Amino acid sequence: MKGLTKILGLRVKQGYRALTSIGLVLIVIGLPLIAVLSLGIFAQSEKGWYLSMIFFALIYGIHFSRADKEHLIHLGFMPIPVFVLEYFSLAVLLGLLNLFLVGNWMNLLVMVGLSIVVGVSPQVKFESVKNALHFPVNWIPIKAFEWKIGFRKFGWLIIFLIVMGLIFAKHSPAVSLVALILINFTSTSWYKDFEAFELFSIFRGAKNTLSKKIFYQVSLTTLVCIPLYIAFLLFFNDLWYLLLLVVLMGHLVNAFSIFYKYAGYHPSRVKTESDLAVAIFCLCTLVPFFAPVVLVYLWIYFFRAKKNIKQYYAPC
Repeated sequence: MKGLTKILGLRVKQGYRALTSIGLVLIVIGLPLIAVLSLGIFAQSEKGWYLSMIFFALIYGIHFSRADKEHLIHLGFMPIPVFVLEYFSLAVLLGLLNLFLVGNWMNLLVMVGLSIVVGVSPQVKFESVKNALHFPVNWIPIKAFEWKIGFRKFGWLIIFLIVMGLIFAKHSPAVSLVALILINFTSTSWYKDFEAFELFSIFRGAKNTLSKKIFYQVSLTTLVCIPLYIAFLLFFNDLWYLLLLVVLMGHLVNAFSIFYKYAGYHPSRVKTESDLAVAIFCLCTLVPFFAPVVLVYLWIYFFRAKKNIKQYYAPC
């Protein structure tokens, strides 16, 4: 019981730090959007396995990207039981909600089984495969070091999304658009880690430091996604405005990731807890009503990042 209390206290503290770093406005806006999205998922799961599939993708991604195994061992816990317990608790919570809302109890059983299977799965094999599939990044400028690091690790995923988007592009306009959204959301994770001061010193003496970050992000994203742009316009040129909206949304989300990162940069810190903030910002970009909020928050974090960078780096 004492161990469970300690784990629960640790997760509560992590959650609190994440929430306080987001801002009240994004939380107030984001929670209703998440609730509506969740209700839609539950509705789709009334007679199917939609919820179970999303749950599997969620915990699979969490399990094979989490890096707290050594920390748990240091605290005196066995990682596998902790992983299983956390996934099991989430499965029971979602399963009971699904049972209460739509009456489908099979998803509860499936998710409980998936939580155990994923929880006991070793992480080493995935890391070995991922490391073996590193992509060459000599074509990426050194000043875009986030892209160098990110593309070396996840280039295989980007290429997979592009290939799938091209293969099925003519069947539906949504295919290319979804591939573009996933590519942009993947690149936001490349701005979570704080680089060493020496690495960022390559910008010393340069003006508009943040603008250069945005320039490299937009240029490299455009270069990588050109095949998807062409495929979409080839088959659905009458829907060009949807492509424009998705491209603009992707650039705004990545710009927010960059500003959020440097608004909280400190040499003694390793990374920023930006996942939840970026996720809520993404949801806001999907709703036209919240466009003013999106622009205001982007502007706020731009000035916060600019002010913070001046303490360590060249003038922005």
